[in-house]
Amino acid sequence: MNNFSLALSRKRLTLAAFLAIFSMGLIFAYEFFLQGTNEYIGYRPLIFNFQYFTGLIISILLSTNLIATKLKKPSDFFPFFYCILIIIPYGVLHEIMGRIEIDRFFLNMTLLLIPVMSVKLVTKNILYFKLPTLIFSRHLIVLITACAIFGTMYVVINAPASSGFDVLSSNLRRLEAREIFLGSSLGAYILSITVNGLLPILAYHFGSVERGLPVVIVLVCGAAFYYVLGVKAHFLMIVVGYLLGKNARLYRLERIWMQMRWLILFIFIVFVFEFIWFEYSFIADYLIRRLFSIPAFILSGYFDLIANPANNWEIWSGLHSSRGVTYLVGELYFNDLDANANTNTFIYQLAANGVLSYIVNIFLVITVLIFIDSNYAVKNNHIFMYFGFIFSVLLVEQNATTVLLSSGVGLLLLAFSVTPPIDGRPSNNKKII
Repeated sequence: MNNFSLALSRKRLTLAAFLAIFSMGLIFAYEFFLQGTNEYIGYRPLIFNFQYFTGLIISILLSTNLIATKLKKPSDFFPFFYCILIIIPYGVLHEIMGRIEIDRFFLNMTLLLIPVMSVKLVTKNILYFKLPTLIFSRHLIVLITACAIFGTMYVVINAPASSGFDVLSSNLRRLEAREIFLGSSLGAYILSITVNGLLPILAYHFGSVERGLPVVIVLVCGAAFYYVLGVKAHFLMIVVGYLLGKNARLYRLERIWMQMRWLILFIFIVFVFEFIWFEYSFIADYLIRRLFSIPAFILSGYFDLIANPANNWEIWSGLHSSRGVTYLVGELYFNDLDANANTNTFIYQLAANGVLSYIVNIFLVITVLIFIDSNYAVKNNHIFMYFGFIFSVLLVEQNATTVLLSSGVGLLLLAFSVTPPIDGRPSNNKKII
């Protein structure tokens, strides 16, 4: 028992050390590169005083206790990504728009923590229920592959005139594509479900069955979306999905935790060498900025929008805006009428529709994660680990209903929920985890 407690404490200390190094790397990237290159949109220098480090240390300590030291079930992905992409970046960059009072920081952090702490508490025990078998997994994969190829071809055929692989024109491609694939149109749904739902799940599957050529096809499809839309984030979902599938095939899913930590640290190591040698960093400009500083900036904008009496935010009904709260944040804090500033599903609901919608959204996320955990336990199929991963990642910057409907995650989850259990594999409490 003492050896187990010692091993557990070592894992917690290792996790805390990783989060501290990650935080220091983000501070370094922000202070020496990102703040100066993005000052025009409102990035302010950080003020390193007692108040700042109090907020930072609290963020690290809370994240250390919320993140599971060992991956045991699909819902464990949610605290990991939520802390890595929301809690820690906000803890590091909570003064990205300027100094805020310590009581405001604690209020904002509490609003961020309630959802993840609720998930952690409720998903501690797994509820077991089983749906009837209606389709086999291999038939689903064939159908998903065909739909992904069709979706990619459809998007390429309807590509805007600015399409290309030029990095500098990526924002222009994104704006022109928005005019072609209008918000609620069939084309927009095909685009969203292909890039957010179909391609990552195929990367997971082909990683789990060790098929090289199909993985190349998935990457080519991913490159096609960059060619048309200028988006890059889906490549990271494809890579992590593939790694998850590969680890599932080798019955070593617990390694994905360490691999993702090393991937994050590698990003910052590359940044340091780039910055020292070239006094410029591509990885910071297009990856660290996109993953960590922009979400923290947008989150600060939402909190400022809620707190400012001039915006007439109401506790039960939220903010009334004819253009929608995401475009209002884009207009006010990016000085861009066309900027669609999305944030995590909980703060979006709080800003747009008030406290009740915030609470309902927490229950919705918990219900979906319980459903995923139950299917994983009953069917012994590691595809549900993928669903825990993709659902958790997309919640960071999308509304929960958008993730389930527009990104196709809900449809894919229901489809795999009516596949038969996988027999002949080690059970959850033996070799796999």
